[in-house]
Amino acid sequence: MAQQKLFEVLADSFIRQQVSQCFALLGDANMNWAAAMSERECNFTYVRDEHCAVAAAMSWSRLTGQVGVATVTCGPGLTQILTALPAAVRANIPLVIFAGEAPLHSPWYNQQINQGPLVEACGAEYWPLHSTKLMPLKVDTAFECARRQLQPIVLGVPLDLQESMVDRPQEPTPLQQIDSTRDNLATEQQRLPDPAIVDDLADRVVSAN
Repeated sequence: MAQQKLFEVLADSFIRQQVSQCFALLGDANMNWAAAMSERECNFTYVRDEHCAVAAAMSWSRLTGQVGVATVTCGPGLTQILTALPAAVRANIPLVIFAGEAPLHSPWYNQQINQGPLVEACGAEYWPLHSTKLMPLKVDTAFECARRQLQPIVLGVPLDLQESMVDRPQEPTPLQQIDSTRDNLATEQQRLPDPAIVDDLADRVVSAN
């Protein structure tokens, strides 16, 4: 089976979600992924401060009705988005933010911080992606959750894992992709009720009176 760098697999996962625009401030923990996205014809708008990347993605999402995408590097790069992130949460704007994480096996790396609590304190969700096999599905699920729940989701991907060689995943058919996403949503996120089921239950309540 052909192999790819993991950051290339992740770029393919984002492109499969029809991502065509990303707002970015690059660093060592997100630049390879960004380069792979650019090679796949995703347009990049570069900003001078990380919170501006999130703010621009918010505006783009409101303008287009699509999930906004931004990317920042790890550590101090991520802390800068804490200015804009609460606004996205309170405005119910769907975002997926690709954030680097410090290498898992490099204790000397001086930008290492515990990123999850910072993001969660803003009301957003933080998903650390540490399983190379599950990452493509996690990306699909993040976009689905952002769309359904109208909220920002930050994906943290360790720098050293991004550089690892992995088997190129088999491209899912649309039905397989939807089914897999729904299965994952059932375990990780509260699934929104099916309107048809709600209507049926309402009819039963009315008829019981």
